[in-house]
Amino acid sequence: MYLISSFIFLLMLTFWNGAELGALPPARVLVQTDAIPTDIPQQPERVVVDEMLQLDRLIAVTEAHLAAQRSVRQQLEEYQLIRLRVLRDPQDNEQLYKQSLMAKRILDQIENNHLDQLFSSAFLSELNLFARVITRHALPRS
Repeated sequence: MYLISSFIFLLMLTFWNGAELGALPPARVLVQTDAIPTDIPQQPERVVVDEMLQLDRLIAVTEAHLAAQRSVRQQLEEYQLIRLRVLRDPQDNEQLYKQSLMAKRILDQIENNHLDQLFSSAFLSELNLFARVITRHALPRS
């Protein structure tokens, strides 16, 4: 506590410079030289253009991701229709083949676009099961 009181007393003496108690300290203007930027580009008009180009690149990448996500969604709609046909007639090998082919395509797109976390593990397991039929891997035995 004594140390804090001494510090406050010294601080008051420094700023008030012996002025009367209750008087305002003299006005001082401090200029911080480190606050003035020293790395001003040679062509200041290019700074905004460069930032806009950077933003344009981000927009292009975002649009590409959105297009890929829309493609996955469209394929999921097609997969759902094929899946319903297979459930209605499980003996239709053509529809079963289409379901397996579509499952492989969807699974590849999900993995290529890093969308694994969006889908449930049960759905991804279903896609893996049907994708194995197309890639001729052995089906798991139950």
